[in-house]
Amino acid sequence: MKKSDAKKNDILNVAQGMFYKKGYEATTTREINKSVGISDGSLYYYFPNGKREILDTIVKEGTISRIGIIHANFSNLESIEDLEDRLIDFNSKIAAIFNKKNNYQSFLITIRERNILTEEQSEWISEMMDQNVKNLADGLKILDRFGVLDRAEFENLAEIIISIIQKSVYDELIIRNQKRISDKVIKRVNAKLHLFLSLISD
Repeated sequence: MKKSDAKKNDILNVAQGMFYKKGYEATTTREINKSVGISDGSLYYYFPNGKREILDTIVKEGTISRIGIIHANFSNLESIEDLEDRLIDFNSKIAAIFNKKNNYQSFLITIRERNILTEEQSEWISEMMDQNVKNLADGLKILDRFGVLDRAEFENLAEIIISIIQKSVYDELIIRNQKRISDKVIKRVNAKLHLFLSLISD
């Protein structure tokens, strides 16, 4: 890694920690500079648009990291049991990702600062999240060959299934202000997935 890239990462890491603890608006570029150990003007060499560019980078890289890693594979499903196994694995991956400090912080920053995100950023994040719904919907269509689903609206079903998992993330990390998704929560979500899949396959 080049020295310039390393310093840029230092700035991002320090700024992310400050945005998480104090909020974006309450954090000054001078505080970031001091913590990183650079002069006041140096930050603009790495981020010409200053603090706003740093926030945009944290939001984008954090979203790519979280959603890219937990990209769900629902192709070539063989049965409802196969689907349940993959959803359980998907649920575990999501918990593992959000239980990492860096991912947790960037997620909280994105949620807290959502009011200052541009419309383009908001749409991009939504599109990234919707990809897993589309993947699951395609998988459900394959299962329909076995008569498991009767004229179902596949994307609607996929949205319901994904929302069961997403709700646990929001409930724990935002509503309950927990810093981790516990094994107990993971098991509770798995039980809900099992119940839902049982209902739609009867």
